[in-house]
Amino acid sequence: MPAPALTDLEGAIEIRGVLEGLAARKLAEQGASESTLKRMIDAVEQGFRLFQDGRIDQERILKFKSINQSFHLALIEGANSPALRQVYQQATQLPMGSASAVGFDSEHPEREFRRFLRAQEHHQAIVEAIQRRQGARAQALMIEHAQISLAYLSEGASNKAWLKRSSSP
Repeated sequence: MPAPALTDLEGAIEIRGVLEGLAARKLAEQGASESTLKRMIDAVEQGFRLFQDGRIDQERILKFKSINQSFHLALIEGANSPALRQVYQQATQLPMGSASAVGFDSEHPEREFRRFLRAQEHHQAIVEAIQRRQGARAQALMIEHAQISLAYLSEGASNKAWLKRSSSP
């Protein structure tokens, strides 16, 4: 099976961003349950603790993948929309469609640390928008959050060696 084209990978990330943006808006507008907020806040706090010493390595990235997946699943599941959940499950089967599709460029740890910290700051801002019942803001933040992955992918596409390093487990 041939490797997916860059446009296919970009499309999967964009679709995930739109679906998660819709979930964030729904959560904010309908009011998130305490259990959903707890799951999301726990993921935010775990992510910040993971990088609090300013270090990043492959082991931490593996832990982050799980934390990130928890945050994104809490968002989708908390929206209480079976249709959204079904479409999201299909979208996550696409290459780069899952929130656990996280690359890491071990040759540039400082840059990678900033990228992961920025992702955590996005998560925190999304939770705050949901708590404040700011649907449009939550949606926009979630779509913007997907831009981190798109930028990472675009940069990697221009440097095949870098892309290969970043996609290794």
